[in-house]
Amino acid sequence: MLWFGWLGGAINCMHVVPQMLKIYQTKSVKDISYKSILIKVIACTLYTIHGVVIWDMPLLWMTAVVLLQYITILFQYKYYHKVEKCDANIAESIPDTTHPTSIKTGAHV
Repeated sequence: MLWFGWLGGAINCMHVVPQMLKIYQTKSVKDISYKSILIKVIACTLYTIHGVVIWDMPLLWMTAVVLLQYITILFQYKYYHKVEKCDANIAESIPDTTHPTSIKTGAHV
């Protein structure tokens, strides 16, 4: 009856692969929640420890594989995450008071 555990674990391992591939192909983690990935890493770590304690091989090995996949996604997140920068040029919005044409002389033309 262990085959239920192995089959369920294998299917669980496959659900993370498309996300890893999409991140790699697009080089973007824009829509990925960092906190969500951290929660999954913690959960998989605890499940893996539980698998060791009760010596359940399907649980142990399959959650260890999923844990490695989520750790890979964390590394991808750190590698591909780009901090949004403002494209506005601050220097263009400040009037140039050193240039003679920008200084009002008070003369009427």
